[in-house]
Amino acid sequence: MPVRILTPHFIDGIFKLKITPTPPPPPAHGLAPPALDQNNQYKRCLLQLRSKGERSLEKYIFLSSLKQWDEE
Repeated sequence: MPVRILTPHFIDGIFKLKITPTPPPPPAHGLAPPALDQNNQYKRCLLQLRSKGERSLEKYIFLSSLKQWDEE
């Protein structure tokens, strides 16, 4: 069974959930540069998110920009 991802969209003053297709599989080993290792990216993102401390607005802005860049 394929995995479906629900993403919230704000339309006409209400949040609606839309089903987005599953992301494409990562390229085969050796076809992507070693700098694109997902484990390293996860660690860097978590480290940067944790550095935001208790500032909720900064965390929200960081996560929003991260999601935007990840979708492109």
